[in-house]
Amino acid sequence: MYDPNDGKSRKRGSPGACLILLDINLPRKNGHEVLASIRGNDHIAHTCVVMCSSSTSLEDIARARNNGANAYLLKPMGSKDMNTMVTLLRQILLNLKEGVNPAVSI
Repeated sequence: MYDPNDGKSRKRGSPGACLILLDINLPRKNGHEVLASIRGNDHIAHTCVVMCSSSTSLEDIARARNNGANAYLLKPMGSKDMNTMVTLLRQILLNLKEGVNPAVSI
């Protein structure tokens, strides 16, 4: 995991995550429920959350926005889409490092 505050990597599970990639379709809780839990937890509520899903449902996008997602990205279907997604994630990380609101248009 990369920490934009000091430019160093952190061990997995260490506190201070700066970005969470969250899918909607999860086995036990769905991503919307997990997002609501994240936003309700004072220790991690400030963390940038990017929803990443294959769903193009306007209901899913609106629900993500209403629950506090910073961005909603469609899962890439090919290498060009993957490159676009990586570019967007890189920009989000750079924004976080510079202290800029990491929000991406949903």
